[in-house]
Amino acid sequence: MLMDDRDFRALFLDLTHQHANLRLHDEALVSEQLQRPAKTRFNRLAVAVAATVALIAVSVSAFQFWPKHVATLVSSEDATWESPLPTVPGSRLEPDYLRLKTGVATIRFDSGSEVVLEAPAHIVLKTAMRGRLVEGSDVITVSESAIGFVMESPDTFAVDHGNQFAMSVSASRQSTAFEVLSGEISVHHELLGDVIRLGDNQVAVVTADGIDKLDGSMPEGTLTQPEKTVRLTSEDMEASIIRADKLRSECLHPDTLMLKTTARHKQFDRRAVFGISLSGIDLESVQSASLRLNLIPTGLGFATRLTEVNTFVIYALPDEFTADWNPETLRWDGLPDLSECRQVGAFDIPRSRQRGSFRVETPELLNSLKATSSDKAVFLAVRQTPSCRLPV
Repeated sequence: MLMDDRDFRALFLDLTHQHANLRLHDEALVSEQLQRPAKTRFNRLAVAVAATVALIAVSVSAFQFWPKHVATLVSSEDATWESPLPTVPGSRLEPDYLRLKTGVATIRFDSGSEVVLEAPAHIVLKTAMRGRLVEGSDVITVSESAIGFVMESPDTFAVDHGNQFAMSVSASRQSTAFEVLSGEISVHHELLGDVIRLGDNQVAVVTADGIDKLDGSMPEGTLTQPEKTVRLTSEDMEASIIRADKLRSECLHPDTLMLKTTARHKQFDRRAVFGISLSGIDLESVQSASLRLNLIPTGLGFATRLTEVNTFVIYALPDEFTADWNPETLRWDGLPDLSECRQVGAFDIPRSRQRGSFRVETPELLNSLKATSSDKAVFLAVRQTPSCRLPV
């Protein structure tokens, strides 16, 4: 964490300096109060410095074994997600982002703070004592063990001094609204350096220009408005295929799309095809499109035989294929060559990750949908990185 995150390094340096100074200051005060000779005071000071060096060494060692998880997903009420993190209730969460597209979800930080998110929302988990609400609304409840919990947003951050507050971030208005439901928070403007404290039922709105303290409850219209979204699923238009068709029955799972590319033993290569119906969709009015795929473990293969990061590519299949393809009879040789397909996106998955949600949202994806002459769009998923490497 120290090597990868500049903020962690700054925090660690501040804390070690503070701790060392407190120890040195304490030794000096004790020495003065006891009226000890200067030599003794110097020796005690030297012991304090040595203890501080030992403290720093112990701290560095402790950070090497610092737990990676910072929170738990407590509940997911009619929720749909876009996130590299697991989204099954009870999952432990590492520092990363979560996008809640629909529903309500509760996240409990390991410090004891609990955040209830309302869709649409985008939150970044940083540490057990710090998060960032990029957009959306939430209610944050801070237990006594988590006093000092920080929730950031663009241009500002709030420090909770106990109990509960609500927060709403509007990207379109470039503003953040805070309402204290009980207790007290301090609101800090990062650019201007302004700080105010809010108590029970007090409200403030933060913009790039400053902090405005308001009377009454959080103003209406601060919530992020839901996008006009049409959600489509494959509706049984999906199939896994394997290069050696004779292995189809024993190497393909009936309910899971399977992908594999090997440097050797090519007969085990697998690809996945899935389609969506565009019937009733006014493609001319569509402004953006995203494709979401969920990663689940199959229990097959060895992560140790993968490269550290594995690339997956999504292709749009040509219209002449989409018209009458049949998932039940599709075979490897029945697919068009990749040179005839259009790449619409790619994503990477670390070999250590077995669960997560991955999104493709590119201009190529949108353009391929708008250019189709069929009432279906069919995609091919390919694992680009070989699952085992030839010996050097």
